[in-house]
Amino acid sequence: MSDWWSVVALFWALYLADGVSGGRRERLFLSAWRIRRAPRSRDTRRDKTASTVRRLAHPAQTATLTQAGWFFTPPLPWAWALALEDLPVGIATAGLTNWPAASTSRPPALPDHTNAARWEKSGAVSTKGAWMTLGGRRFSPVTAALNAAGLRNLTARLASVAEPQRAAVIIAWQNRFFSVLRARRRLAVGLARTRGLAWLNTLQFAGWLLLSIGLLNDAFDPGQPFSALGSWRRLDPAQIPWWALCAGLLSAHFIAVVAAWRIHRRLYPKSTDERANLIFSALLLPAQALRFRMVLLRPLAQGMAPLACALAAGTPETARVAAAATLLDICHPIRPVGLPASIANLVDEAAELARPAVERALCAATTDGRTGLRPAELLAPPADAPPSACAYCPRCGDSFVQREGKCPHGVRLRPLHEIAQESF
Repeated sequence: MSDWWSVVALFWALYLADGVSGGRRERLFLSAWRIRRAPRSRDTRRDKTASTVRRLAHPAQTATLTQAGWFFTPPLPWAWALALEDLPVGIATAGLTNWPAASTSRPPALPDHTNAARWEKSGAVSTKGAWMTLGGRRFSPVTAALNAAGLRNLTARLASVAEPQRAAVIIAWQNRFFSVLRARRRLAVGLARTRGLAWLNTLQFAGWLLLSIGLLNDAFDPGQPFSALGSWRRLDPAQIPWWALCAGLLSAHFIAVVAAWRIHRRLYPKSTDERANLIFSALLLPAQALRFRMVLLRPLAQGMAPLACALAAGTPETARVAAAATLLDICHPIRPVGLPASIANLVDEAAELARPAVERALCAATTDGRTGLRPAELLAPPADAPPSACAYCPRCGDSFVQREGKCPHGVRLRPLHEIAQESF
């Protein structure tokens, strides 16, 4: 076996490890390993500007949504994944609580200890490790949906507004959080700007794979030119193509790093420290520079709802599942018996304030003509219930043979013949 097997194994181990993401708590991962171009009509085929605008406005829906603690992105240079999380707090006019509302995750990330605070008396917002603190007390985890800076701005804005006027501010904030058009544009721009870099990484991937095969089969000896310095006639001509491949890979590596730096500066102009860490790590570890598309798209998840991203880039089935989960969490939420009434009221109000934003998101996806989502269909009773069933759980869709009672989730059962009617 070649003496270079340990170097080759380390290189590809770093490449595979860079595709693993996750943590202690579960997240929603929106991932795609292929990008299908949107079809172009005849009138825009020759108009490059119109074609570009249309492609940015309607990215191909090829992504799938997976909930897990850890996720592995396929080992392809053009594959990408976003770690999405639900809003970790419930936002109401009187205050906020760490019990979430309008969650897409199943089951949602529920806190171990409930907490609430009024906007006027919330205190300073800071970060302690992976948690956000409110007035010196641990409140909720830092998530991609909301970090300490975002909560600090929201707290300061609502604390300065009278309570009757806060509903409009919260609804406007939720509209931005659940905006499908915003998510579609951000994802489309990110995918369009990294498309060329993904092709370059694909060529690098093939070159590194070929070089690894040559090293393992002893077809390439990196030390041969140094041993032949005393006599150039001893240089093996068979080694010249391999050295040309090394030179090409080195040049492509620096080109990719420079291109990634420019793209990151264009997409995230204020993230100077993050950009410096990215470039420094890529320069030292060429294996990590082969996944630039995934790394550059990862920060796009900040401040975007999983539902909005699923409707913007997910497959029709992914969009349907995410929309149903969010609607059911608003209409039939989980409320444990020991949840204090004050916190339950805040969560119920937070769900009602998020409802118009979810309605707008579903309307934006429906008018696009590809998803065809209808709230009445998503909230309908199960069609495959057995003949002996007479009730069902409106949240999970399970059937029951008794009319009265609650599902193990704590949701009250409904008659099976009842048609869900929601004011969307």
